[in-house]
Amino acid sequence: MLGELREIPAKPVMGAYEARYGIPELERNLSELSLEVRSLEETYRRAQEEYLRAKEEYLFKREEYRTRMEEGSLRGAAPTAASPLRAAMHCINCGQRLVETCEKCGAQRSRFANYCHNCGARVKI
Repeated sequence: MLGELREIPAKPVMGAYEARYGIPELERNLSELSLEVRSLEETYRRAQEEYLRAKEEYLFKREEYRTRMEEGSLRGAAPTAASPLRAAMHCINCGQRLVETCEKCGAQRSRFANYCHNCGARVKI
């Protein structure tokens, strides 16, 4: 849309508007529109730069997180399906055991999980 506004001739054909509004008023309106177009272009440019910065930061953090997960250095992070189980073995309130060994692959898994996080085997209840 902004590109289309640039294609408007510098001095448009006035026709009937010249008689009704006069040249000075039309030129003032044209200059106001030109300023508005420049302002919109600048706003768009800044928004696009901000978007690219945010996207670059997101990609960097995602790669950093992936690297740290592979290294096993995500201490204190909540365990996910893709990360090793780093939770407590027993409940701190009642002492109940919170992890079990998967019957299929032997990995530790949450006692309350429906599937093993390591092999995906369904847990028999």
